[in-house]
Amino acid sequence: VAVGPERLVRSEAGLALVRFLVSRQRNNEAGRLLEGYLAHDERDHQSRFALAELHALEGRPAQAEEQYRRIIALDETGPSGLTARTRLAALAGRQGRPEEAAALLEEVLAANSRDVEALTLRAGLALGRRDPAAAIADLRTALRDEPRSARLLQLLARAHLAAGETELARDALQRAVDANPGDADVRT
Repeated sequence: VAVGPERLVRSEAGLALVRFLVSRQRNNEAGRLLEGYLAHDERDHQSRFALAELHALEGRPAQAEEQYRRIIALDETGPSGLTARTRLAALAGRQGRPEEAAALLEEVLAANSRDVEALTLRAGLALGRRDPAAAIADLRTALRDEPRSARLLQLLARAHLAAGETELARDALQRAVDANPGDADVRT
């Protein structure tokens, strides 16, 4: 049975095909497929996110940003709109635009004060501006929802070190090891 783009886009199989093409370094085909999905349904946020990630992967941040902004325009403060703001903030942060990143994160956190990804990014920005106390507060909030996250615990340890709190840093790292004993990255 042939499945047209309008049906494939609504299934996980469509995105699985895109991931397969990317894994085989056939990014142009993956991009065309995603654009085809979006031609059938411009509100297909999953495909738009995938296209944005593909653009970012290929070193085309302006095109990725365009896709994230389109999702924000379509979904405003819905779940996809908030996720797009967070991803756009990460992109802005990587491009040396911390004020823009911070403003986007504030919008997300105003709608959901416990958004782990937004809290983590804001903590990273705080560390970048040498404000470990703000980073620690955000990371502790994020850890309420993901108490076993090695990534969050390692970042918390880094924040405690920046604050000169070596015992608390050591404790955070020990918690990361205890929560993830098989993770080699945690042990290094």
